[in-house]
Amino acid sequence: MHGFHGTSMRDLAKAIELAPSALYASFPSKEHVLAELVRLGHEAHLAMFRKAVLDGGSDPADQLRALVHANAVMHATYPHIAVVVNDEMHVLNAELAAPGLARAPSGIAMLMDIIERGIAMKRFVARHPMVTAGAIGAMALRIPYWFGPSAGITIEELAAAQAALALDMVGVAR
Repeated sequence: MHGFHGTSMRDLAKAIELAPSALYASFPSKEHVLAELVRLGHEAHLAMFRKAVLDGGSDPADQLRALVHANAVMHATYPHIAVVVNDEMHVLNAELAAPGLARAPSGIAMLMDIIERGIAMKRFVARHPMVTAGAIGAMALRIPYWFGPSAGITIEELAAAQAALALDMVGVAR
């Protein structure tokens, strides 16, 4: 990966086996390509969060486990899009970044809702819900940089370990 600044529209067109003119017909600049990738990445992430929470049932601990598990799986399975969405987005101007950024608060709100419900139900004892949510959310962000075949664990083991850590962070009694 060469990053945003190290990649040209010609490089992108070659990678997806299109003529540069065909790529320019859909995207006037590489900023527009990046904005679309960011939007799609955030959309997929939010859909994954919603599905995980629904599949987790009604117990906040089960929902948190499902959400963190799915988040880890997504970051390990699609590391390139995770890096693009999380690390390259800063090059976009406010107008191009807005569609992707509009989806991010929904995921954070879902995580906060789970934590706050868990506290209200006395299932969690997290003293600082926002700090805890930030730490839980950040766990998956670095996965694309270290996880791979040489990590010595499977994606499933990674996801289960991160889910267990999240439950520890909120103070779930086992």
